[in-house]
Amino acid sequence: MYHQQELKKKPPKTQPRDHLPPAELQIPGSTTTTLPAATNSSTRSTRKYPANDRRVAEPNLQPIMIFNVLEDVINNFIDPPLRPSVDPRYVLSDNFAPVDELPPTECEVIHGSLPPCLDGAYIRNGPNPQFLPRGPYHLFDGDGMLHSVRISQGKATLCSRYIKTYKYTLERDAGAPLLPNVFSGFNGLAASAARGALSAFRILAGQV
Repeated sequence: MYHQQELKKKPPKTQPRDHLPPAELQIPGSTTTTLPAATNSSTRSTRKYPANDRRVAEPNLQPIMIFNVLEDVINNFIDPPLRPSVDPRYVLSDNFAPVDELPPTECEVIHGSLPPCLDGAYIRNGPNPQFLPRGPYHLFDGDGMLHSVRISQGKATLCSRYIKTYKYTLERDAGAPLLPNVFSGFNGLAASAARGALSAFRILAGQV
């Protein structure tokens, strides 16, 4: 008499997302920094939601396109950056050019050494807009970024982070500037009325 044995297929071994190989980033002038590995796209959920679910609602792109055209008209004809002192292409250049966020990164000591007794942090703030402004720009405008150098136990660590304001988060998710700058966006009656009306239309349309 033969005994039948049931063979069960073992599921293929999958590597957890927490154990994906990390990525190494070489920053000029510093040591190699190990960053967390990116999320594996194959592990994302493919669950489908109902058509009336807000998570899959497609935004109406027609008002957004109209608003962008109106903003181009304002920045190119009503209040263009005619002077180099307010032109973002000139103002935001060289030492004033925006930089990206930087995770805590140990700085390389080029000459000498840092005293072990030195313990503290130096923090500097700057405008650092995340997008190139479409119209005139003033150095006081921007999203705001904090740059810190932490010195402890003979080592220096540099870190740069944006200030997560409502304006920054809103424009980061939209991928483009939405609200006018305070210092440079309301120069003159025509420019103030045009940009104010456009901002009101964005609010009424739910874009802001």
